[in-house]
Amino acid sequence: FKNEFYEKIDIYNRVQYAINAIQQWLNLRLQLIGTVITSSVAFIAVYLHYYHQQYIDSSLIGLSLVYSLSLTNLLNGTFLAFAQTELDLISIERIKQLIKKLEYFEENNDDGIELDGLWPKEGTIQFDNVSMRYRNHLQLALKNVSFEINAGEHVAIIGRTGSGKSSIFQTLFRLVDIETGSITIDGVDLKLINRKILRSRIHIIPQDAFMFNGTIRDNLDPQHKYRDDEIWTALFDCKINILIDTFGGLDGELNENGLNLSIGQRHLFCLARAVLNKCKIICMDEITANIDNETGLILDELMKTIFKHTTILHIAHKFDSIRNYDRMIIMNNGMIEQIVIN
Repeated sequence: FKNEFYEKIDIYNRVQYAINAIQQWLNLRLQLIGTVITSSVAFIAVYLHYYHQQYIDSSLIGLSLVYSLSLTNLLNGTFLAFAQTELDLISIERIKQLIKKLEYFEENNDDGIELDGLWPKEGTIQFDNVSMRYRNHLQLALKNVSFEINAGEHVAIIGRTGSGKSSIFQTLFRLVDIETGSITIDGVDLKLINRKILRSRIHIIPQDAFMFNGTIRDNLDPQHKYRDDEIWTALFDCKINILIDTFGGLDGELNENGLNLSIGQRHLFCLARAVLNKCKIICMDEITANIDNETGLILDELMKTIFKHTTILHIAHKFDSIRNYDRMIIMNNGMIEQIVIN
């Protein structure tokens, strides 16, 4: 991704340098044209005065020279305006193409079967010969991956960078469509489920805790679906109710990205979201990599109590960051290398 990003930046810079060079070349040519016109006006005035012995008003000659001198700037501004207009029209064309793609995505996203409001009730997940690639010209990120996670099972997915761990989450949330195989939750194929509904029924806790500038209530419950006592219960379960009191309660303000909280407190905040949402499936992305021992103990307690009957998938790079899991799926080069039962 970084290489592709740098390549796009290089292309953009080359285009900008080319545009600047063309503008300088155009400015030089227009100045030459303005010089020729000014010289011509002066030459004609002198010629008529000395060779045709015609009286020419000096004010008329001065006015002609002033207009001829300003002609360069007028031509330069006119051509630049036309060029900038053409560039802006190209930008509008690209925006329209993007809007069409978004409309196409929304049309495809509207399809989906009717689901029970409590789906998923069990939380079973099954990958059946799943293969996926991010681009048509790229290699497969997942290669015939098959496994089944029982309801309420806690499974750790371990592997090096690029082994396919995050790709499992990408396909589970349908951020990327699979090429072959099928993924089912509680026996329902994810291809038949509306993306928006699917993502609202599965909870994810990212490695970098996401928070926005606003009240604690808005950060925990942005859609205002829960009562205050339910929010306080979730905060109490995650042992951060006293911390929230120091901020002035649920109406206390959080800074952008939770800068007025420690890293461990931010992760506890994300865990409180998961407790509040009561999803049957929770995906954790390397949340144990940067937490302290106290936060780790609270997470262990939640796993044994609140999340005991919740299906949990936890991505990790190292074995020592995994604790209290029923199974470990070891990924390597987009394939399952080994499944270890704890």
